Amino acid sequence: MTRLCRCSHFVCSPILWFSIWKMSVQQDEAWFAAIEQGDVSTVRSYAAAMSKVTDEQGVTSLMKAATKGNVTIIQLLIPDGVKRRDKWGRTALMFAAMSGCAVAVEILIPHEAALTDSDGMTGLMYAAFHGNIDIVRLLLPYERGYATRHDSVLQLGNQTYEVGVSMTALMISVLTKQAACVELLIESEAGKVDCKGETALYKAVASSFMPAVRALAALESEYRTISGQSPIYLAVKMGFLEAIECLVAFEDDDKRYGHAKETVLMVAVTQKDARAVSILAPTLHSEFSKDGVTALILAARDNLLDICRILIPYEFGLTAQHGKRTALMFAAEMGNVECVKLLVAKEAGMRTDAGETALMLAARRGQLECAAELIPYENALSVRTTKPRLC
Repeated sequence: MTRLCRCSHFVCSPILWFSIWKMSVQQDEAWFAAIEQGDVSTVRSYAAAMSKVTDEQGVTSLMKAATKGNVTIIQLLIPDGVKRRDKWGRTALMFAAMSGCAVAVEILIPHEAALTDSDGMTGLMYAAFHGNIDIVRLLLPYERGYATRHDSVLQLGNQTYEVGVSMTALMISVLTKQAACVELLIESEAGKVDCKGETALYKAVASSFMPAVRALAALESEYRTISGQSPIYLAVKMGFLEAIECLVAFEDDDKRYGHAKETVLMVAVTQKDARAVSILAPTLHSEFSKDGVTALILAARDNLLDICRILIPYEFGLTAQHGKRTALMFAAEMGNVECVKLLVAKEAGMRTDAGETALMLAARRGQLECAAELIPYENALSVRTTKPRLC
């Protein structure tokens, strides 16, 4: 048994020993060392006097024991240790959850389950953050559905993570890419949003965590953030093609984009991402932005030839909602000759609200090369057949 005394050769009475301990940090260190080393005999002998000792961070004897999992020591310290908190409001159960000590969690559940720390974190959230799947399984029946109350920053290895307000254990498991925890938490916590309106799926896309994207796609694809963005919208912005391929199956209506000025397909066009356009076009074509234009019109205006080739089969003939201009007209006005060549056979002869053709618009803008391409088509289309004169 370890004697908690400043000098190993000094034999002291319990009262004198306690006075020495109270004045000495070394005694605290010896006590904590006994706990960490599993010295049951020492802990049993001094538990009555020292079980309420804390370190400079407010970590209690029971918290330290909970990280080691010595059942006997935990049980000795429970009477004075449960529901006490360190300087961040964490409990012994949370320490056990962080360290992955299942036996300690089982012992502490009746005493500390469903408690939260100063930021609203639960033991379940800490277990999910660290990827301790067995602990997640133990705590899920008691702590599912809780959400954080304040922003916090947590560290895992050399990486720091920002945990926002109203985040769930599922979102936190996505944050640190704990795939097994995600699978376990989905049934209880999918469909919840944080203070920004972001779901676990949105966060999975943001962190390029494909296992979670696949697991959550069918459950959370339709959710939009407060700013109107969807998970696939974010994936397109990021150029995250694997996520786009997964999510497009759940995006059968591109009109649900809240405050967004452009559809998902249009984002891909403005990003000049032909691969994303090819994935999205079969499902999300023929929609209009708030400015009343289509994805093809944007591509033609910006002279994006490869993207025009992809979009022409889906959107040729559609006109801007204001003025009835076609993609061909936008290309002709801008002097985009190669785009004109791609579109002329599909849209030549169409007229704006004012009755103008692409040829007229090109001529007015002095786009002579475009006009030359358009003349054979629009002259022929403008020929009027005359009725024979009746004698």
